[in-house]
Amino acid sequence: MFKDKATKTAIYTGIISSAIFLLFFQPILENLSKATYSVASNSFKGFLNSVIQSCAIGFNESFSFHTETVLFSLFLGIGVGAIMIFSRNLRRKLNPEIDDKQIKVSSKTMSRLSLILLLFSILGITFSLVSSFMEHMIISVHQQQMAIIAPYIDEQSEEELRSEWAQMQTKADFDNFNDKISKIAKDNKIKIPSNDF
Repeated sequence: MFKDKATKTAIYTGIISSAIFLLFFQPILENLSKATYSVASNSFKGFLNSVIQSCAIGFNESFSFHTETVLFSLFLGIGVGAIMIFSRNLRRKLNPEIDDKQIKVSSKTMSRLSLILLLFSILGITFSLVSSFMEHMIISVHQQQMAIIAPYIDEQSEEELRSEWAQMQTKADFDNFNDKISKIAKDNKIKIPSNDF
């Protein structure tokens, strides 16, 4: 059955390559996946914490920042496009001896640079819009919750809740605040909208 030399070679090669994978590449891939998960998890936690901090500040300050980010990204994209168009035309006017191949090489470089800048602009705009939307929803639900429970608590408790909201820095602070609001609603048998995300 295994008398054929090619079959034996294939079997040995498969065994050796499997052993190499299990001994060398599998641990590398496993550690790389753990590191990637850790970085992504910490980045997401940082994003949530920044959203919570912006919510504690309120609407106006964070909204103007996001508007500025979107406008900056748009101007950056328009500027890169204009530079590409003008640089190609300027090179032709200043040095008519340049052939089309040289212009194409430099325009390919500019196209790649423009694509990278465009991707960063899109990521910046997406980040701004998502965080702005999340902040708007969280603050809107918070205001609704406070309006619902206000008749059931005294002024001192309401001021303490507003102070606690303004001091939030992390998702854990946000969760603790929501637990207090939920407890007040449950104790008074009232329904409030959920502010979880």
